[in-house]
Amino acid sequence: MALTPEQIRHFIAVNAQRHGVDPPAALAVATTEGGFGGAIGDSGTSFGPFQLHRGGALPGTIANPQQWANSPAGILYALKAIAGVSRGMTGQEAIANIVRRFERPADPAGQIQKALGYYPGLAGFAPGRDLMATKTNSKTK
Repeated sequence: MALTPEQIRHFIAVNAQRHGVDPPAALAVATTEGGFGGAIGDSGTSFGPFQLHRGGALPGTIANPQQWANSPAGILYALKAIAGVSRGMTGQEAIANIVRRFERPADPAGQIQKALGYYPGLAGFAPGRDLMATKTNSKTK
């Protein structure tokens, strides 16, 4: 099932919180990396909101990496890895660890600064109810 950009944002926030990742930090990094519209980067080798890279964080067995990296399974995969480097952290500390220890872009300092620019607007974000559960439940009625 393809997710809309709004569903991807919500899915990241809800599941970041479930895995002990600061939701605004995860959203800020995703905003600066791949966004929420199915981005492909690094000359066709990085995919999804967290730009999972071939030869890096993207598992080598994925047949359609763009589709998978933007799916609930791909996003959860990234968030579990992100939790391993930022669980329990917030704000600048969380963003710096996600960027430096998970994303590993060419310009980490620049990427951190960009993400920090988005963070204040996301800091009050409350995930609320899970859109995926809502969508599933509405189909079963």
